[in-house]
Amino acid sequence: DCVVAGNTGPAHLAAAVGTPVVSLFAPVVPAERWRPYGVPHLLLGDQDAPCAGSRARRCPVPGHPCLDTVTALDVVAAVDKLVEVA
Repeated sequence: DCVVAGNTGPAHLAAAVGTPVVSLFAPVVPAERWRPYGVPHLLLGDQDAPCAGSRARRCPVPGHPCLDTVTALDVVAAVDKLVEVA
């Protein structure tokens, strides 16, 4: 019913088949260009973190500040928003 993805690759595959996406999205690339397209989606993570726009493949900032505040409860809440909970 929904995919939780920590990388843009699986997020785009899910979107390609019409599946809503919760994306743990590090802002090293701009969300407006790399977010899931054409499906309901939610991006989790600090899009204004120091690594924003760096295009880094490995986190250049100690502690992963873009994603370290995302909790399991945040992920569950995002999934609940995208999927009708029975």
